[in-house]
Amino acid sequence: MKNDILQFVSDILSNDKLTSVDKQRIIELAKKDVNNFTLNAESLNEKVHKVESKIDVIEEKIGLKTSDSDTTINLPPIPNNLPKYKDPKELNNFLLEYNTNSILKYTCHEVDDLESFLQNFDDNIFVFDKYLELINREYKILSSKYFGKINKNIQGLIWAYLNGNSPWSTDKINVSWGSEQLKLWCANYPTLVPHPGINLRRNFRYDGFEFDSISTKNTNSRIASFSGLVIHFKHLFHIRNDNSLKQFILRKNTLEKFDDDVEFEYNLPENIEFFSDIDKIIQAYDKIIEMILEFVFKNDKEKPQIVLSLYESNNGITLSIHHKNSTFGKTIKNCIERIGEKEASLICNQINGVCQMVLKANFGEENYAEINLWTNQQRKATPLKKFEGVEYQLIF
Repeated sequence: MKNDILQFVSDILSNDKLTSVDKQRIIELAKKDVNNFTLNAESLNEKVHKVESKIDVIEEKIGLKTSDSDTTINLPPIPNNLPKYKDPKELNNFLLEYNTNSILKYTCHEVDDLESFLQNFDDNIFVFDKYLELINREYKILSSKYFGKINKNIQGLIWAYLNGNSPWSTDKINVSWGSEQLKLWCANYPTLVPHPGINLRRNFRYDGFEFDSISTKNTNSRIASFSGLVIHFKHLFHIRNDNSLKQFILRKNTLEKFDDDVEFEYNLPENIEFFSDIDKIIQAYDKIIEMILEFVFKNDKEKPQIVLSLYESNNGITLSIHHKNSTFGKTIKNCIERIGEKEASLICNQINGVCQMVLKANFGEENYAEINLWTNQQRKATPLKKFEGVEYQLIF
């Protein structure tokens, strides 16, 4: 029945006479049929996700994108050097669901509430191999739900962290949930969790699985325990007070010695919380600062004065990189019609699927405008009465 419906949908969608709206309606009807399959309760959810993943492939082939809350069709044509737009809200939702899933959340949190954790096991006894099975099951279901909606590198990184098939993160970490060292430790201590929280460590007087220390770049820390590793993994995606964006940016400025060439002003509150790919955010920040410095050097401009701000608004959470003593190096028309090589690289490799990007600038000759460089709308200029400098807004 499942294969018949998929083949039927695929055959219909190949008809060029159908409009995009017609094709969208067909897909929605197919999804309803998928959910009406007569299956036993144990396998229903997994099979529905598999079929919906295949439908997502069909949607991408015909240029449609669907989500639980919104449907976008007939997006404006995309230049050849730019990717298909991915909504950053999907990444936030994916990471939020991962962080709150009853099984997966313990791969990015230490175990302190042992009673709640053990409810996932028969007889409330921790079994490592059983937990690995639960992790893989839940992650496959979650990742299939977001298939085609988020960047593959995120899913690949998490998969490597969970299974140990390859080093993960920019630090090329080899320790994972699939590590042979961890399996051996759990075999020697079969009922103990390898990543106890502080209360568990105090009460049971053990530190969990430990290994040779690992040095990290973005978080500037050393990790020598599995408890520390799961917290490090969480810090790759969760901006919050104890893992603020300000801390990451200050470390980056020190590492790259940006402070020597730029006068920074910081307005980066540390109590703003959101989920995203922090590594990509810092890469994007690095590229934008490099673009500013290159412009200043080539045009013999004065030392840049840059205001960094982070704030919440109705549009989401915005990181502003505002070069106040500058004008933009292109005309408004040129900026809209032709995306530069560096901007295209920024969009392709860092921005798409992580955040939107908006430019506000003084274009010279008393021309001021806001341009949506990378959003789900066709690129256009909105005139401004006046604007000082050049501002890049990364919107999450």
